[in-house]
Formats: sequence, structure tokens, C-alpha cells
Amino acid sequence: MRWPADRIPAQFELRLSPAQHLSGRVTDESGGPVAGAEVTLVFPQRLAGPCVPTEDTRVQTDPNGTWSCDFVPKDAAYVRVEVTHPDFAMPEDEVPVEALRDGTAQFRLTSVVRLRGRVTDDTGTAVSGAQVALGVEGNILPGSSAPETTTDAEGRFEFRRVHLQKRLLGVKADGAAPALRLVEVQRDLAPLEIRLSRGAPLRVRVVDEAGMPIQGVQVSVDEWPAEEPASQSSLPGRWYYPGWEWKTDADGRFVWSNAPPETALLTFRKGGYLSRGRQELRPSAGEAVVTLGPSFRGSGTVLDGTTGQPVPEFIVNARFVQSQGLGQTNFGAWHEYNRRQFTGGQFTLEYDSPLLSGPREMHDWQFRVEADGHAPALSRVLRDAERGSRLEFRLQPQPMPEMGVAAPSPAERVATGVAVQPGHVRPGETVTVFVKVRLAPGFHIYALEDSGGSNVPTTINASLRLRQVLEADSPWRGPEPQSQPDSSRTLAGDLVFQRRFLVKDHAQPGRYQLPLTVYLQVCNEALCWPPETIALETQLDVLGLSP
Repeated sequence: MRWPADRIPAQFELRLSPAQHLSGRVTDESGGPVAGAEVTLVFPQRLAGPCVPTEDTRVQTDPNGTWSCDFVPKDAAYVRVEVTHPDFAMPEDEVPVEALRDGTAQFRLTSVVRLRGRVTDDTGTAVSGAQVALGVEGNILPGSSAPETTTDAEGRFEFRRVHLQKRLLGVKADGAAPALRLVEVQRDLAPLEIRLSRGAPLRVRVVDEAGMPIQGVQVSVDEWPAEEPASQSSLPGRWYYPGWEWKTDADGRFVWSNAPPETALLTFRKGGYLSRGRQELRPSAGEAVVTLGPSFRGSGTVLDGTTGQPVPEFIVNARFVQSQGLGQTNFGAWHEYNRRQFTGGQFTLEYDSPLLSGPREMHDWQFRVEADGHAPALSRVLRDAERGSRLEFRLQPQPMPEMGVAAPSPAERVATGVAVQPGHVRPGETVTVFVKVRLAPGFHIYALEDSGGSNVPTTINASLRLRQVLEADSPWRGPEPQSQPDSSRTLAGDLVFQRRFLVKDHAQPGRYQLPLTVYLQVCNEALCWPPETIALETQLDVLGLSP
């Protein structure tokens, strides 16, 4: 019990709660005992009144790896066990309290060690301030899976609590080429010795399409080394986004003074220019030249093909087109991240990055326009030299799909149906789902949005089972409701609701069943029936990526 110093009672009664005996055993990966592990038991504590002292909820394992305690209240709603040891990682699996009570609880720990090393130059002198990154086997990616540190004044570095497995170690420092080392992490591993050597200069000049130098271009390394045949690179893996960066000078030049001999992938960016990504460069006797063109710009109009009126809302998507010679053309996929929404029948596009990174020759472009109630339309292939072109799309109205819905009756006040258009679609394209609701004469339902006092708005939900395939691309839309004196908004007669969905890039080809539910409340002038849920289902075929 605890009291403020000025409120200590002259007399008190302390009632001890009945306790239960809990025990278990802690082992390593091979089943051997782990002695000296600290076991902390976590259980509900009272907010007021007697509580178990926090420092008393810890015990240690004996030489056999076993532990036991008698301080956990018998009526504890839950008991969690945390096991810590400097040479092991805590297990993630929880053990049922029944196993703790009968003494059969097993906690298997995973061994961890300290990975130490020293970085020197080619003369054996310590390199301080070198960046050291520890990735997984085969690659180093930025983030939590690749912790980083820097060497101290004596060139030493350390990573704590490293699991016993193969890891890729990357080291880079000013004045030397980077180095990669595949390390088999194991117990009693001797400190590593990493020796950095001077690299070779990589000289690059960045120019525009007229051959004039571009100053202030940001240059960064995407990946080193580039993916090459094994015969060209003996390095054990790749380092992604190491963070080497430069800016071109007034002559459009920069020099990587100590570049590694292997090919690296670099990106070149500057506002107003179309960036070049994943360009393969390696040191040579000469100077590499990279050409940046202006940003790709385009604009145009989207009109209804029948009335000639501007389409009020539409989506423009883009893909790359590559000419491969001998009359062969490679068309890229329609990716969801390239989609842009416009209104009012006008659009303006600007791209600062190509849709395909890597090739030295810039790709060509093609655009696709989609709008509710219209068939999609494709542009011609625009050559890269046609930047600034103006396009006109005339979308042909698309009739609503047939939905055979029986006529309702006073006994069956509402009838429903569902359809999807088109029935065959590829990743990156869209489909529209239509739901038809027919109400018997004299009956109504409420609009999609909440209105009035206690009215139930109509709700349509697509099944979450297809969340890996479809993503909503617009809200549900329906006919214009009628406003009533009580501020409610009602719908009557034959009603069609529709919503556009995007087929995700990673959707696998196949036939999918699309379940939906319609939640509504049917009323007439006299009364309202209880809300009901109507289950519907339609079918969608997802094709492979377009050729």
C-alpha cells in the first residue's frame, strides 16, 4: 500500500489475495537450458488499494532453465510472460495460462550476438565516421531491416542482438570505394576487419537535347552494384539507395571520385526536365554523357461522342510504349498510380519522371480515358518528340447492362438485381458495378446519404473478400431523391445505383464472384417496415496484362 506522506492513516487493514503457483522452462534453439534469464510476469493490477510491487514480479531461471513464482493473484484475468537475456531474443508466441499453472510452459529463445568490426583504409589506418549498414542475405534495403551505425575514432563499429544467420554488411566512407561483405553470424565470431580501397573516378556530364550543359541536376545512386551476370560481378549482393548524392556544376559535370569498379544505377533529376532513372554507369577513361529532355506535357478535351458536350468527370491514365524493331511493340500496363482525375471536359498533364526507368532511349506514350456511362477510349501512340501535343477524346455512350429484375408486388415490396460492366477486365482498368432496385407502386426507400430524423439511409457494400482485387474508384451514385416535409430524401420506382471500381495492379487472372449487400428500409405513407439486408452476387473475369 502507498499513501502520500501527509495522509498516512494511524491504523489500516491489509488483506492479502490468494496467489497461484506458476512455473515454466526457458531453453535455447536446441532445447538446452538457459540459465540467468529474467522472467517478468505481467498481470492486471488494482488501480486503488493493495497491489503487488512491480519489482517483485521478476524471477530468474535456475541452471536447468526453470523458474517458478507464487505472487500472481489467483483471480488474475490474464498473465503474460516476458523473457529477456542478453544473449537471446524474446520469443513472440504467448503461452496459455493453463500451461503456466501445470508447469509445462516452454519458452524457446533465439540466440543473438554482438557483431563487431573495424574499418581501415588500404594502408591499415583506422577510418572514423564510415557508414556501416547491416542488411539481410543478398541485399541491403533502407529501413528497420537494415540498421546503420558509424565507426568511432578507432574505426570500430558494433551491432547488438544480431540473429545467427547470413547477413550482408555494407561499408562506405569518403575517400574510398564502398565495400560489401557477406557475413555468417555465429557465436564467438571474431571481430571483422573491413579494408577500404580507393576507387576510380566516374565522370559524368548532363546536357539538354541541344547538347547544352544543365547545372544543378540532382544525381543519386539507386543501387550498387547493378544486377549483372555472375561472371561480371563477384560481389555477394546489392545495396539499394545508399545515399550517395551530387549536383552538377555550371558545366553540367560531376565526378564520383571513388566509384567502385562495378556498374551502378543512378537517377538524374531537375525541375522542368524529365528525370532519368536507373541509368547504368561505371568508371571509364572517358566521360559519360546523360541527356535530359523537358518534362512531358500534354493537354486535351474529353467530349461526349453523341452530344459533343464536355464530359463532366473522367480519368486519364498513361502507359509507356517501346518500339523493339522488326515491327514489334511493347505496350506497358495501365497502372493505378498513373491515374489522374479531371472535370469539365479539359485536362492538362505533366510528367517529371518517365513511366519506364532504365533504358537510355526514352519511351513513347499512350493515354486512356474512362468516364462513367461511356466506353473507354485510347489515344494514338505519341512519340517522345511530340511533347506538348493536344489530344481530343470523344467517348461513346455505353448503354446500361441488362438486369432482369422481376416486377415487385405488394407482398414483395422490393426486387433487386446486379450487373458489372465490362465483364472482362485487366489490371489497371476499371469496371462499373450496377445495382437495380425496383419498388412496388406507393412504396419508397431513403437516399444514400443520411437525412431526416430516424430514417435509415440506403447502403450498398461490396464484399471485403475482394479487397486484394478491387478498389473503389468513385462513390456510389444513384438517382436524384425527392425532399420530403420531414427533411428526409426518398427514392421510388425503378432505381439504378452505380459505382466504379479499379482492378488492382497485382490482381491475379481468374474468375471472381463479387458479393454485395443492399441495406434499406421500405416505407409507404402509412408505415415503415424493419430495415432489411439483401444479398446479391455477380461475376467478374480478370484477364492477364494486355500484350
